[in-house]
Amino acid sequence: MSQKTKKPAPKPKGEIKLTNQELRLLMMSDGMQRLIDARNISPKLKFQTLLLTKKLSEILETVEKVRREIIEQYAEKDKDGNQKVVNNLVQFGTNTKEATEKLDELMSEEVTLPGGKIVVDLDGDAVPKDLLSARDMMALSAVIEFKE
Repeated sequence: MSQKTKKPAPKPKGEIKLTNQELRLLMMSDGMQRLIDARNISPKLKFQTLLLTKKLSEILETVEKVRREIIEQYAEKDKDGNQKVVNNLVQFGTNTKEATEKLDELMSEEVTLPGGKIVVDLDGDAVPKDLLSARDMMALSAVIEFKE
């Protein structure tokens, strides 16, 4: 008797392209947080989500470091050398145009992730029906392909 061997799931093909701004918004989205925190999703989806989140977090950490450096470089300073902040917003004064251009350039930079999107079958049991809203799925569609 020969035993049937289970074929491994196909690896995602292609790549994911996101701007730094899209990446930042994705990582802050409620849907991503629900997937990261969910205890009732399939082990495969949990594993894929955690791997993807790790990659995205590493990139976002670098983006945030550069963003903070730009803010520090162009921010108006008080007499003690601290950034001027009004209503929780850093003030750029005469540097506003240059700071905005640099920040826009950074946030519009495109990031490419190899491996393609995670595929989730909505008719399967990988994700409970009430876990993600339509808005969550729209935000996650940048990195997850939802199939019916």
